[in-house]
Amino acid sequence: MRSQSPLQENNNMLKTEFVRQRRNTPQDKTYRDTLGDAQFAVLVLLIASGALIFFTLAATLWLM
Repeated sequence: MRSQSPLQENNNMLKTEFVRQRRNTPQDKTYRDTLGDAQFAVLVLLIASGALIFFTLAATLWLM
């Protein structure tokens, strides 16, 4: 079995440290928070599209 070069050993240590840091990093937002964010985004899209439809219909009917 060949020994690894110093560059490969350093690369493996960096990968190991990166994985360790990712595991120890607390999540900024929980699943419930992200679900709330998604629901808020859907609500904003519904309001915006509803307003667009309303004003388009109002302008169309007003011009008739």
